[in-house]
Amino acid sequence: KVVTGYALPSTGYEVEPGRVVELKGRDTPLGVMTGQGVLAVVQLQLEGKRPLHAADFLRGHPDLLRALLPS
Repeated sequence: KVVTGYALPSTGYEVEPGRVVELKGRDTPLGVMTGQGVLAVVQLQLEGKRPLHAADFLRGHPDLLRALLPS
């Protein structure tokens, strides 16, 4: 689940909604495309686990980048 995030315009991203993208030059390296832009994910939490900053989460789950999330 996304614990903390914020909206960004989709400028520069040409991928379908639900695709996980790498954000460069932001306070978080992780974003998810939406129909209106990008959801920048700052903190996320797996079920039964503690919340983690997106950068820390990606160190353990690098395969999440470029994944297509189910709707």
